[in-house]
Amino acid sequence: MADRRHPLCAAEVRDTLRRVIPTTLASLVKERPPEKVPMKLLTTMAALLALSTAPACSTTADEAKGDRQSDLHAPPERTFADPCANASLGDGGYCATQFDAKADPHVLYTCAGGATAQRTGCKVECERMPDGVDDRCNDAAPSVVPGAASSAGPTSNTRAQMVARARSWGDIHMPYCGGVAGGPDALCGGTCTRRLSSPFNRPEWNRYRSDCSGFVSFVWQLAFQDGHRTWGFAPFNEEGETFSHTIDAHDLKPGDALNSTPTDHGSQHVMMFIGWVDQAAGIAHTIEEAFCPYDIIDTPRRQIMLRGGAVVALSGDERTFYAIRKNGVQ
Repeated sequence: MADRRHPLCAAEVRDTLRRVIPTTLASLVKERPPEKVPMKLLTTMAALLALSTAPACSTTADEAKGDRQSDLHAPPERTFADPCANASLGDGGYCATQFDAKADPHVLYTCAGGATAQRTGCKVECERMPDGVDDRCNDAAPSVVPGAASSAGPTSNTRAQMVARARSWGDIHMPYCGGVAGGPDALCGGTCTRRLSSPFNRPEWNRYRSDCSGFVSFVWQLAFQDGHRTWGFAPFNEEGETFSHTIDAHDLKPGDALNSTPTDHGSQHVMMFIGWVDQAAGIAHTIEEAFCPYDIIDTPRRQIMLRGGAVVALSGDERTFYAIRKNGVQ
């Protein structure tokens, strides 16, 4: 009979964890001092390693044999059914929300012969039409087209909208990637798949890199190629236009950002400032895309030391950071 215990008790999963986790930990400690590795990450990896070797995961030879035999006939754990396979549907256009109320409201499926002939990402939204009429993309409202607007120009950004965009990546644990969705990953290597399935696949963010500066570019809605680089943000402004400026760190507000100077190794970093938790104590909430191969890091309590003017220091980081704000944001 199949093993009905925790999925991590599968032999191949335990073997992978026992092999990969020690190597990953060694690599992390080699790249940076142990005290600078996020405690939450270390705790999670230790827990997974402990679970993979726990007695509760032991299996007898007969059990293991039975599991292997049953697995030959078991369906995949996750399948992504074609929405158009529903026999009750005729050919035509259907918004994704016709199939699943929680689906991406920007996606339009063109169904033909019980299969998806085309999947379209609407710039504004997919509009559901009366029965007998194909659903369609309603793109009448203005939208940001890559390269069509200056990132220094006015946008519809409010602080609440910027924070909501930052949280949207935090909520789904967007993986770090040095490229746009489906493109080459210049930082981690390979292809930037970014799990091209809902909820990761969304037209409004697919064109942005999911590295640190690509993340802030998305949050600020900067229309510049695949997002600005760290040196394009204040106080450096080295990408041909000025779209941000430094501010006094005492005035940091939700939707602002923190940009660092390069280290001796050339590492530079920018992150979103979500808000003060306790300003008097220097405790703030930050969200950042930090480094390969990890997901976005949401730190609800981070120590920020004010050094005068725009300059700040962060706990566990040797770099100097500057408090910055997008131009036009009050």
